[in-house]
Amino acid sequence: AQAKGMREWISHQLASIQAQHHTIIAYGAAAKGMVLLHFLLEISNRSWNISFVIDDAPLKQNTFCPGTSIPVRPTSEFNKHTSAEPLTIIVFAWNFRDEILAKIRSNTIEKGIKNVFVILPFPYQQLLKIDRNNNTIIAENSNKPLSWPFIFPNIRKPVLLISHFFNEEFLLPYWIRHHASMFDMAILIDYNSTDQSLEIIRREAPTSWKVVSSRNKYFNGQLIDDEVIEYEKMHSNAWKIVLNTPEFLIHSNLRQMLADIESNDSVKTFRFRSLIMSGNDSVPLKQFTSLVKQRSQYTYRPTYADEKFGITSYSRFIHCNPFAKYDTGRHTIRDTVWKWAPIGFIAKYQYTPWPEIIKRKLQIRTRIPLTEFLAGGGIQHDVTLEKLKTIKNNINLLPQHDLRDVTAVSEEIAMAHRLWKEIIDQ
Repeated sequence: AQAKGMREWISHQLASIQAQHHTIIAYGAAAKGMVLLHFLLEISNRSWNISFVIDDAPLKQNTFCPGTSIPVRPTSEFNKHTSAEPLTIIVFAWNFRDEILAKIRSNTIEKGIKNVFVILPFPYQQLLKIDRNNNTIIAENSNKPLSWPFIFPNIRKPVLLISHFFNEEFLLPYWIRHHASMFDMAILIDYNSTDQSLEIIRREAPTSWKVVSSRNKYFNGQLIDDEVIEYEKMHSNAWKIVLNTPEFLIHSNLRQMLADIESNDSVKTFRFRSLIMSGNDSVPLKQFTSLVKQRSQYTYRPTYADEKFGITSYSRFIHCNPFAKYDTGRHTIRDTVWKWAPIGFIAKYQYTPWPEIIKRKLQIRTRIPLTEFLAGGGIQHDVTLEKLKTIKNNINLLPQHDLRDVTAVSEEIAMAHRLWKEIIDQ
């Protein structure tokens, strides 16, 4: 089962890479590499091809891999590769990993080939981007062999999700299914919803998720935060995060990360980076497929340098303090030492999927009192249909990026790409 899982992961990466017009080759024509090659070639419906295999042994060069028409070439074959064309290399001689990676770098990056990637099959399956000075993990097979269990495990703190909602019948099914396995419990604060939101929660949410009625009639930033803090105080020993319905936390193993932090770090507050999702809205939306998988396109404003590193106003905090001293909106915390979360990010679906998101945006405006707008609060919800269309058009004019791609503008955003490939693109 592990071997087939490894093969499926490699084949999936190769299919994605081939679709992005990479040349795919391999390095090392030794016996174990040929066994892996034939194991991969057994996949009947594969959409990728290996152009040739590089080997340093003169006796193997200018022959063919046994039982195939795939030629074996010398390292000088790298010199024929166009510098602008992306190149992906499967390392078949993984026991010489470091030596081969050094040879690949000297024969590609240092000779002007710009985009070079490597797939390592063993001991863990990884997709690396090779740069002049370092190697960056772009994707990694999260299904690793399990370690021997410890018979006296530490008792970890529970993980609590808090949210407030009004008439979220469109996003809630996607949001609940995405987060259901991450949290031990959830408190969902209802602002007198009149649509199918409550029925969706009863149908989709785990039994440990509880709906409570808000004590507030309208959305008021400070009153919302005060109510959230009251529920945090009721669960003072838990890890707590507050997410709005358009905010999707992408994480490979949230509970394990927090348990490791409890054992090794004195800091009790961590911040997740965030991406502003933008589409692609030309693709029809499917009801029972992950929203994060269907809408993987994001953008950032070139004039806001921090957004290239996942630092936006939509970042969120997770903490295990008795409660947090939030500034209005909960995007910042006062009088608290915090660190960036080592892994994980928030995908913010504010203006996508479009046009489905329009109804949601317009109805929130009706739940915010005029006094809140006059005081400068909730201005992102003070919109009309024409203003929404203008905002959406402006978003579409920004540079667009996709979590499906193997390259990213920064190491921080590359982490988001890697997580998407590990968790969502399965």
